Amino acid sequence: RTPTPTPPVPAPAATAAIRLEQHERIYDSKKERIEAFKKMLAELKVDPESEWSDAMKIIIGDERYSALKSMKDKVDTFKEYCEKVRKERVDAERREKKKAKEDFIAMLVARNLPGPIEYERAIRMFESESPWKAVKTDLERRRIFTEFMVDLGQRIKEERRKDKIARVQAFGELLDALRPPVTTVNPPTFGDVDRDLPQSDPRYTALAPEERTFAYQEYLVHLENLEEIGREEKAKAQRRRDKPVVKGFLEFL
Repeated sequence: RTPTPTPPVPAPAATAAIRLEQHERIYDSKKERIEAFKKMLAELKVDPESEWSDAMKIIIGDERYSALKSMKDKVDTFKEYCEKVRKERVDAERREKKKAKEDFIAMLVARNLPGPIEYERAIRMFESESPWKAVKTDLERRRIFTEFMVDLGQRIKEERRKDKIARVQAFGELLDALRPPVTTVNPPTFGDVDRDLPQSDPRYTALAPEERTFAYQEYLVHLENLEEIGREEKAKAQRRRDKPVVKGFLEFL
């Protein structure tokens, strides 16, 4: 019998060429080659801060290294990859920092602090809590804390101002009810008025003695403003009534 001839075994270089040809046929476009190259860089966790020469040592053994033929294309794609990863890291760090700040503020709000406190006291109160630790540096932690305390102080001050206005206005209702009413012509002293006020009324007791004196002065100013507005309205009404008369007189002339 004639022995079956053994097919020739390709040389290693020829085998590699065949594999490369088969590999290259996977990519239908340069875009796919670029994406395959970038995917390789990502999967091999190439540091975006590394030099091309160092990155090449990591990726050269991967078959996708040959997805791009020219060295220029490889280097350009590597640079695009590095820029994209760096941007993603910056964005992720920004989001993490923002969340840490939001959680830190939420921790402070949850304590329902009656007013601003010193940072040293806050350390004792919060240093064991996760939101406190999540802010990476003490400098940043102090900055967020200080901003919050300034805002808290301003909000409390504004709330107190509005509360005082409301209490003074309520006290004015008691003054409105006095008979005979208070007028701006030879107004009585507050001592005289005070004796006629219902001192058990919550609108009275809501103010301290010095605040009642202040509220009475504000009430007199309010009356003067109302009288001034009334005088202006009367003057306007008189001018409207006089206008036809003046017009007729001028036409007569």
